[in-house]
Amino acid sequence: MPFFSIIMSCYNADKYIEHAINSVLNQTYKNWELIIINDGSKDNSLKIINKFQKRDKKIKAIHLKKNLGQAYARNLGIKISKGKWISILDADDIYSQNKLAVQSGIIRNLSKDYVLIGTSCVLINKKGKRINNRLHHYPKKTFFLKNNLYRNSKFPPHSSIVYKKSAIKKIGLFDERFKKCEDYDLWLRLSSIGNFTSTNKTYINYRMHDSNTSNLSGRYDFSSEVESLLARVLHISRLKKLEKELEKKYSFNELLILTKNNLQENCFYNKNKKINKIKKNFFTILLNFENIKFIFLLLLERYGIYRPDKILLKNFIKNN
Repeated sequence: MPFFSIIMSCYNADKYIEHAINSVLNQTYKNWELIIINDGSKDNSLKIINKFQKRDKKIKAIHLKKNLGQAYARNLGIKISKGKWISILDADDIYSQNKLAVQSGIIRNLSKDYVLIGTSCVLINKKGKRINNRLHHYPKKTFFLKNNLYRNSKFPPHSSIVYKKSAIKKIGLFDERFKKCEDYDLWLRLSSIGNFTSTNKTYINYRMHDSNTSNLSGRYDFSSEVESLLARVLHISRLKKLEKELEKKYSFNELLILTKNNLQENCFYNKNKKINKIKKNFFTILLNFENIKFIFLLLLERYGIYRPDKILLKNFIKNN
């Protein structure tokens, strides 16, 4: 019985997936299984996956005919997994050789109420070279990790994290309604049932490329911001036991649209002015009140002073 089940969702990742799989095969800790869900790839991913599957019996692969999204693919992998802990590895990231060995040691020394363990990371570019010498460190204690999570700031990247499988099953796996922030929504729900921790040592090479929408990329993605805000609204509704009342009034898609409209109407985001342009021309910002308000509210939210999630939930419940 494997201790870790590594779930890898793959969609058109033939440029990177070989490096990701090799990083699993090269682990010093050997009690694992690798489950690859080929999520309707149209490139050479299938051929590469099949090559590795023939080499090692611990590699299992499922090939989907069409792309159904990361949440669906990861759930499928978790459902057939046999390990006690789930480790996610995105097909473009790379494990350090000792990652699973270190995390298995951490697990042995933790109490049973811990459900999530992350690590620090370094950033690499499309060619696998380090972008800079900066190490991305995260808090070790549950309180600070959860506090950062609620503010959507400084939380370990998904490929660094291992989850207790029983905890993920208890909360109902990934919510497949989310297309970009299914991991963030999962973390919020996990935060209600167990403790988190992270090591300040680096065991993940996190790849940056054009398709990357993580907050580590430094780019602002409006659709991700909408989903992450809705995830926080739903989280608070569960904590306040207002979830059923919310579900009676709105479908998920209606909540998504209302959240999007709220962000735009309150000038929290101006879809015609990208953050990259704002950064390049600071004097233009000073002449544009909408941009000033956007940055000001963004900073207030990061420090937990401005809480659009609580405001939105209150409005949703009040509205007929």
